[in-house]
Amino acid sequence: MKQVADEIGLRSRSGKTLAESKIHYILTNPFYYGAFRWADSNIHPGKHDPMITKGEFDAAQRILHYRYKAQPHYKHFAYTGIMRCGECGAGITAEAKTKHCKNGNVHHYTYYRCNRGVDPKCSQQPIREEGLEAQIADMVGSIRIPEQFHDWAMKCLKVDHEKEKQDQDTIRNVRNNAIKVCEKKMSSLVDLRIDGEIGPEVFKRRKEELLAEQKKLEELSKDAGDRVVKWLDYADKALDFAETAKQRFETGDMETKRDILTGHLAGFGGQIHFQV
Repeated sequence: MKQVADEIGLRSRSGKTLAESKIHYILTNPFYYGAFRWADSNIHPGKHDPMITKGEFDAAQRILHYRYKAQPHYKHFAYTGIMRCGECGAGITAEAKTKHCKNGNVHHYTYYRCNRGVDPKCSQQPIREEGLEAQIADMVGSIRIPEQFHDWAMKCLKVDHEKEKQDQDTIRNVRNNAIKVCEKKMSSLVDLRIDGEIGPEVFKRRKEELLAEQKKLEELSKDAGDRVVKWLDYADKALDFAETAKQRFETGDMETKRDILTGHLAGFGGQIHFQV
């Protein structure tokens, strides 16, 4: 804050650089938006002309509050919250360790262990992240699907896709016809207004109703087309996941590994047990 004040040339009456405490006092002083703080600490309206608005003052207070509020720092671990101990069923926790060697080298390690929330005497010992990932990679690798099955499944999916596409084309044609009917109603409505058979209020109300109906039909028609593409894309990704999950897990970053593991957990009731 003091650096910014120096950059914009903010100085005291004597030309000296303002201390940060003084800058903070100025930014929190209600005098500048037309009020003043009395001895009772309450704020009262003043009779002087404000230099800023109350909204600008409030915005400054929010910024100051965020600036001085301590921000917590958290260490994120890839596999906490989605695993349980293979012996007692308790949750798995993690902690980071740093080792300083005599030769000056520094090594960082991550250990996972049972939190012993179920059984304080659980015999499972901590395991390094590399060892845990080896177990996960073996598990994920067990779901690999043969390429021949993938090809056969995709052919079946494509047949179903063509049938659904035909159905969607039929639905889209029905909706397009409904849109044309709606447009004809709009044209007739204009004729009625020109001929003086309806007044401006009725015209306005019916016009809004027809426009809302047309917009709804157009959105439904677009959704039908998008659904066809998304359906086949989802099926392909599901099978591709099973074929390549292990390789992507072994070479991916922390987020990729967690996504693959959580995606696989659907077949294990939401969580999986590991020996740690």
